[in-house]
Formats: sequence, structure tokens, C-alpha cells
Amino acid sequence: GKRVVSVVNYSGASGISQNNAFYNAAIDVLTYGIGGGNYRPFCAAQDIVTHEFTHGFTAHHSGLVYENQPGALNESISDVFGYFVEAEYQNGGDWTEGEDIRINGGASRSFENPPTYGDPDNVNHPYFVPYTSNPNMFTNDFGGVHSNSGIPNKVLYLVIQGDEHYDIIVEPFEDNIVQSRIVAGNIWFAWNSYYLDKEDDFEIGREKMLQACFDLYPNHLDYYQTISNAWASTGIGNPI
Repeated sequence: GKRVVSVVNYSGASGISQNNAFYNAAIDVLTYGIGGGNYRPFCAAQDIVTHEFTHGFTAHHSGLVYENQPGALNESISDVFGYFVEAEYQNGGDWTEGEDIRINGGASRSFENPPTYGDPDNVNHPYFVPYTSNPNMFTNDFGGVHSNSGIPNKVLYLVIQGDEHYDIIVEPFEDNIVQSRIVAGNIWFAWNSYYLDKEDDFEIGREKMLQACFDLYPNHLDYYQTISNAWASTGIGNPI
């Protein structure tokens, strides 16, 4: 129910790239760069627009702080709802984020294979960014919020699509991907709205997602197992 301002075709200011989109939590403003070079305007990608709106929703619900693992959860949730909306309106969508604004192909991130774009798919992967007591924009991306988002992004891919990851088999919620996506959407929305707190890390986030799953689907212990195994395959918790 919040009112927000969207600024499109932002041409940049000193020190701020026009090849970007961002949310200002202090004043609830969403800004989309005009692009240039190999980039279209950033408002041209439905998943990017949804990503920024979701930052606004998160700010007023779970309030996940934008640093270290809570910030990576924050970033991932925005990617996730970008996927959901794109899937709804673009014939099932795809497993990449931000591909529509790139003229020569590519994307910002991949759900299916996060390392494609330099993000980890497991806490033991070389791309994983460890905790820092000095999170900042310029030297460590606030503790790897964009990079480490690859881990919960991979969890989403696994619970919807199903796959074997780091020798752990993860069954999808449902064999029908549309139904699987609906289950995931319900769980992720409840998780962000009612369960997560602002300083939750991956371990706590996993526990709270399992609780959200059980509360929503108490007669589907297979969904519970899917979530548990998906997180375990990224190095968080144990498979069941």
C-alpha cells in the first residue's frame, strides 16, 4: 500500500552510473538508468523493475539490512520476484536476471548456474564472499550482497525445477513447473512478509523458510524435504 516514485531514463550524476537501477529506502524512490553503450534503458526489463519494487516491499516488511548475508537474502528476494513476474507475463520467463536490457546478450545473474556471472552456488565455492565487519559499497559490495545472492537464488531454481547439486538430489515441489512456481511464490512471499527479521543470515533464513513451508503446507512434507535438500546442496544445513 505504500506510494513510491519511479524515475525512468535517469541520466546519471557525478559518481553514479546510468547503467544501473536502484532503490532509495530513505525516500521510497525507484530509479532506472537510461542505459547507453551495450545497455537499453533499465526500465525495459520487467524483472529489473520488479526487482526494485521488491526492495521497497522488503524494506517495509522483513527489513533485511543491506549487508553481508541478510543483504544477500534481500538481493535474492528481489531477483526471485523478478523471476516470478517475468514468468507470469513472458511465457514462463527464464532463469536469468536482467537479460532484456543487454543489447549483445548476457545477464546480471543466473538462478540455474550462479557461477556463470561470478556468483557462488555453495558457501564453499571460491566466489563466496565471507562476512566483513566493514561492509561498504566501494570495496566489498556491502559484504557481497549481490554475489552471495547466488546461493538463495540457486535454492529457488532447485525447488521449482529440481536437479542434482553437489551430489544432493532435489525433487521439485511439483512435476508441473507452473504449479511448482505457485508453491514457491506462496512460500517466498510469506517468508519475506511474516517470518524473516532484519539481521537473519542464511542459516536462520533456511530455518524460517522451512517453518513457513510447514505452516502453509502441513500435509506436504515432501515440500519440506525439497527445501531442506535445496539449502543443504548449497552448504546450509543437512539433507533429509
